[in-house]
Amino acid sequence: MSRTNHKIFLAGFLSFIFFFSFFQSSQAGFFDWFRWFRKSDSQNTTRIVSSAEQNTHYSLSISKSGSGIVISDDGKINCGKQCKVTYPANSKIVLKAEAGDNYKFERWNGCNKVSDGQCQTTLNKSKIIVAKFASKNPSFSSSSKSSFSSKSFSSKSFSVSSKASSSSVINYSETNKNVFIIQDDGSLIRSDNDVDIRAVARKFFSLYPDKKNNYDFLSIFTTFHKPSYIEIHDLVTNNVKGIALNQIYTPDGFPQGLLGINFLGDTYSPTYNKTESEVKNNLDLMIHETGHQWGMYLGVDEGISDGVHYSNWVDNGFQRDGKWWGDAMGGWPWKQNNDGTYSVNHMEHIGFSKLSLYLMGFVPISEVSDLQIIVPSDPNEKSLVNIHGSTKIIKISDIITKYGERIPSYQNSQKNFRMAYILLTKKGEINYQSSENVINWVAKHFPNKWNFITYGKSTINQE
Repeated sequence: MSRTNHKIFLAGFLSFIFFFSFFQSSQAGFFDWFRWFRKSDSQNTTRIVSSAEQNTHYSLSISKSGSGIVISDDGKINCGKQCKVTYPANSKIVLKAEAGDNYKFERWNGCNKVSDGQCQTTLNKSKIIVAKFASKNPSFSSSSKSSFSSKSFSSKSFSVSSKASSSSVINYSETNKNVFIIQDDGSLIRSDNDVDIRAVARKFFSLYPDKKNNYDFLSIFTTFHKPSYIEIHDLVTNNVKGIALNQIYTPDGFPQGLLGINFLGDTYSPTYNKTESEVKNNLDLMIHETGHQWGMYLGVDEGISDGVHYSNWVDNGFQRDGKWWGDAMGGWPWKQNNDGTYSVNHMEHIGFSKLSLYLMGFVPISEVSDLQIIVPSDPNEKSLVNIHGSTKIIKISDIITKYGERIPSYQNSQKNFRMAYILLTKKGEINYQSSENVINWVAKHFPNKWNFITYGKSTINQE
């Protein structure tokens, strides 16, 4: 994609990170799925595009909603266990979906063509294909109470299981003052359900002029599906120095305080979010997209970043409460094996590493350690286990010397934010109550998760 109108289009962080159970068969890390972006400044355009042009292989990644498996015609993808494979450029792949027990296959996202229920795609860039499976016995309704299931993690496989309990009943009739409904007036939704994101934002501020100075972020959701869409973060304003982004001035028609816009599409549709576990897992997607306000743009020349995410070879995992966490913006928690090779630790959760927190303005530079990067012996290595190679250390002091200190500094940075949650409906649509209920639930719980993964340093919609 070209980069235009100061927008950076980024693929969303997909909610199935807990299915990394069998790294022995894994390919390159899932974070280099995200290679969609648009122009924010000429300097970044030259840097990122020149890097992409040298890449003759692209990754095909599979995301699933619901229970089922996806298999490729060449047998390399069996997701299931193997959900990401790197192919030569312009490879033609055919994918088949098989629903799990009590599920049915619903639809594909991201294919070039769908024929006889099979997804056909040509890899002229790294892609994410989404397979959506729906329960044959939907449990979600728009009634005031719904029964949900809780998430539990196996220490060996990290697969998600569920068990119904009375404690998981959620009252969906509760409303949230930061949730707004906007109906298309004919100018917001283009053909093929393509949404004009900035037009929606301008419409919001015209409908609610008293909210112009209330929100730093807008998150837009839809009641309808677009055949091929990606979750994105649209950078509206950047006044932060030292994060490898040029200044982006707030465009006309937007309040000066608006930083960015998340577009989530129908990711939070009640069709695909029937349990508490499913909705909570999907909050990671909003964490990722909101994080793109600050990163990860720094360190392309050093191998830290690909221009929008941490490199797969960056060792930026961390432990919290005795569990391994990964950074929402990419990288992996690497470990050295007894034979001198390197493998990725099993990862149960995602959050923000200290470097990410520094770039966001939430911790001082004194808390950030030097970075270790794995250097594979084979430059074309794609595996995540038993990697032969060495390591190199990049000193944080060298990063600061090259890119400058973050301004505003930790002491003066903004840490408390406001977010509006906008549900976009089609013109004349009246049956959207179940979608509104889910967004109310997301709006209620996302601030808690944000505060937790930032170690209490930052808040969203704190009352």
